[in-house]
Amino acid sequence: MKYIKILFLLFLISKSVNSQNSYKALYNIHFYNNDSISKIDESSMDSKKKQMLFKMRADYKKSLSYSESVNFVLDFDKKNSLFYLPNQLEINKNSIKILKRIGRFKGSYYFNNKKTIQSKNSFGQDFLLEVPKFEWIIYKDVKKIGIYNCYKATTKKYIEGSRGVEEQLVVAWYSKELPFNYGPKEYNGLPGLIVQLEEGNILFKLKSIEIFDHLEINEPMRGRSITQKEFNDLSKRMFNGFKK
Repeated sequence: MKYIKILFLLFLISKSVNSQNSYKALYNIHFYNNDSISKIDESSMDSKKKQMLFKMRADYKKSLSYSESVNFVLDFDKKNSLFYLPNQLEINKNSIKILKRIGRFKGSYYFNNKKTIQSKNSFGQDFLLEVPKFEWIIYKDVKKIGIYNCYKATTKKYIEGSRGVEEQLVVAWYSKELPFNYGPKEYNGLPGLIVQLEEGNILFKLKSIEIFDHLEINEPMRGRSITQKEFNDLSKRMFNGFKK
């Protein structure tokens, strides 16, 4: 019965691509090879620092236990999309903060087939950050993820931090059975919805999709418009100011 319902959903999606329908996709986040806290050397720590480290490890493990219960949302129609993390009161706020930090997730991501805008609050200010377009390499690799036949694509993300610019490989698995060029976070532009996304040691995986008559999907307008380079320069100035 569940399989029949899923096939019916795919049928409805294929028939409504050119309609005014909207969709809500839920993604879970998973982590692997990310237990850096357990590798911290505590041999030279005093008892107070060891106690703090013990609490950090306990909070970290507790937060990871919530990860599959946290639903990231992708609202989309044939014109635009919005990826965000809604308020989830049943999950501990501290655990949400930890998951967002280790998942490198901040704000929301809007896409309208022309540009991608990240809306976020940093340094006590609201920013509208235009994300550079990704160049995808599409492969012939195919694998089944859940009920979807998925195709592999990769791109590179450049992250500027205190150690300079780091290159990170991003692997996406998209399905042509879901004919929308959207995905988690700022990743989009493929010939099908991204079902699974591997970003370093973080994995976003499609959990479910619902069809709606209409969802409000609006481009964010609140905040200072800024480029990635301008934001990186501002971050450096703020960081150097904190160190003084």
